[in-house]
Amino acid sequence: MLSQILHMLFGLVSMQRLLLSDDVKSGFLYPSFTSSSTSGYSFVLPYYVNLAPNYDLTLYPNYYQERGSYLNSEFRYLTRGNQGKITAGVLPN
Repeated sequence: MLSQILHMLFGLVSMQRLLLSDDVKSGFLYPSFTSSSTSGYSFVLPYYVNLAPNYDLTLYPNYYQERGSYLNSEFRYLTRGNQGKITAGVLPN
């Protein structure tokens, strides 16, 4: 139990350091907890991946109490003449 708490606190400190610096780094973002009558409780722990200065990817692994696991992703790009976003998700159950 103590090791889980220390691991969580270390993760929060790492997120703070990421948010306060000018460098764009890959890493976990703040988690989210929600509840609904159809899906039950859910937990999301996003992970940001810095692929290049003008490309990035965010993965959103979700767990829904009533529906199971779900993976959503968002790829963003910025070029000289264009910008865009591609999203995709998989819900196996």
